[in-house]
Amino acid sequence: MATPLALPDLSFSRRSFVVCPWTTIRGNSATLASIVQNSADWAVIEPYNDATFTVECAEVTNPTGAANGYVLLYIESSGTPDETGFKPIAGPIPLTVTAAGAPIIVKTSSASASPLARFVRWRLAPTGPSSTFDATFRIVGSGNRHFHFAPTQLGGCVFWLRADRGLTFTNQTVTGWADQSGLNDPGRSLVAGSSAPIMTLSDASYGGQMTMAFSGNANCYFANPSTWSPTIAQPKTWVLIGHRTSTVGTNYFMDGNSGGAGDACFVSSTGVLTASSGVSINSAAGSFWNVPPSAFMFESLNPTSTAYQINSFSSVLMSGGAGTNGFNSISLGVHSLAFGGGSAWIGTIAEVVAFSGTLSTNSKRLLRTYLNNRYAMSIT
Repeated sequence: MATPLALPDLSFSRRSFVVCPWTTIRGNSATLASIVQNSADWAVIEPYNDATFTVECAEVTNPTGAANGYVLLYIESSGTPDETGFKPIAGPIPLTVTAAGAPIIVKTSSASASPLARFVRWRLAPTGPSSTFDATFRIVGSGNRHFHFAPTQLGGCVFWLRADRGLTFTNQTVTGWADQSGLNDPGRSLVAGSSAPIMTLSDASYGGQMTMAFSGNANCYFANPSTWSPTIAQPKTWVLIGHRTSTVGTNYFMDGNSGGAGDACFVSSTGVLTASSGVSINSAAGSFWNVPPSAFMFESLNPTSTAYQINSFSSVLMSGGAGTNGFNSISLGVHSLAFGGGSAWIGTIAEVVAFSGTLSTNSKRLLRTYLNNRYAMSIT
């Protein structure tokens, strides 16, 4: 009798894996830039396309001193044991004590710049002054043989920011926000102004996701240190997730950062919403972008028209003249720095996506489902 062929167990139970059991790490930020999990303890996982990680934290002591810091958790992955191959697939996550039954849930996005691979490990990095720190945490994962949706799966994604990815910290301040489109263009990674936006670790208005809070200070913004390569030509599409918390003055969600070249979206004190790609289109006065969470889609359809939608990817709110501008740099949360800045955003920004070209009906459906699920939205 022939020996039965041994097939791998693909049951649900086999999809779960432990990155680390309950572990306590202690150190001093004066001598440790980061601590990496011992290679003997790395998780070696099945060939999953994506994964969901559950992080529980029983205790954390952040570095303290003249300014407070964080203990940042990164979950990293590589296809080989070579140290140079490891890239963050989740994080940085500022560790905070989690309540029973309310862990930190993070999902990988293998369709972005950092895919899930065979080896998975954790890394801790303290920020802030030179002082002692410690954290007690555990991480378990669940593999998925299908990709988690990410905007990069849609054709033509040329810029993607999300408030839980690509962050750089100084103390507890976010000083950099890196593009996740996978184009690897340094010009697309943003640097904060001198009065940096504040990260909200779990925003109840956005489904418990991380967001950025902008104060309206003229120096509270993110901007490119250099122009994009390549630039975005017409036509193009922007999707902006956020809302404003004040009706004082004019508030710019975004603007081009080069004189005379770029797209802009802003709201006046009376609620007039303006979108421009060389030709401005204005709404009537209203309460646009005042209720969280809000979604704005701005399509610049050169040579025909520009159009935009609020909380709907199917019903055009306003349309107007043909867009004329390309796009090569961004001022996020402020009027174009090329024109002196000001008119800063007062409110929240959770996600920004730009596409080269326009989105098909099916692409809009996929994007709408992703945003509705992630932020507890009701985009139609």
